[in-house]
Amino acid sequence: MKITVWNIKKDNGTTVHNHIENGWVDGGYPKPIKDEFTNQKAWENMNWDKKYANLINGKIIY
Repeated sequence: MKITVWNIKKDNGTTVHNHIENGWVDGGYPKPIKDEFTNQKAWENMNWDKKYANLINGKIIY
């Protein structure tokens, strides 16, 4: 299964895993899952790193 792995870029240059999303997502930040999740709208202002991968037997394969 194709997935997008989302990580947050920290000010010190490190990245922290946030979540995975089904499919290979376009754009520079994850979109809110539903409009009701207003806290996820703040994601637009965060610094994101995304990687495309595959999920095979529960393991992320880059």
